[in-house]
Amino acid sequence: ERSVRADDFWPSYRATARRADELLLRIRIPLVPDRVVRFRKIGTRRAQAISKVVMVLAWQASIDEGPWTGVRLALGSVAATTVRAHATEAVLEGARPTRETADAAIAALSAELQPIDDVRSTSDYRRLVSCRVLHRLLRDEGRW
Repeated sequence: ERSVRADDFWPSYRATARRADELLLRIRIPLVPDRVVRFRKIGTRRAQAISKVVMVLAWQASIDEGPWTGVRLALGSVAATTVRAHATEAVLEGARPTRETADAAIAALSAELQPIDDVRSTSDYRRLVSCRVLHRLLRDEGRW
C-alpha cells in the first residue's frame, strides 16, 4: 500500500499515477480545525457537469477576524489538471480581505494563471472569470 499526494496523483489530463496493478482504496482529506473553505463553480448552466472555472479558497480562521493564515487557492477546469495559485496565496497570506488585498491578489492571479483554450471556453474568459470569482469571494468575506 502506498500514499500519493493529490498534486502527484494527477500528472496530466486524463492520467493518474495509479499503476495497472493498483486499486484506489481511499482518499484522505485531513480536516483542519477552524478552517474556512469557500467553493465556486462556473459553468454554462448550474446543473451542467462540465465547468468552465472551479475555485476553492481556504484559510485558517482566527477568533478576532485577524489576518488570514494557511491560505490555499486551487482552480480546476482552467488547465489540464487542477492547479494551485501559489503567488496569489502568498499575497493573501497574513492579509485581511480588504479592497487593497483583493486588487493585489487579482493582479497576482492574472499574472500566474495560464488558462487553456478548449471547446468550453477561451483562456481570456477563464482568466477574467477566475479573477472576478476571487474578487467576489474576498468582497463577501470582507463584507465591503
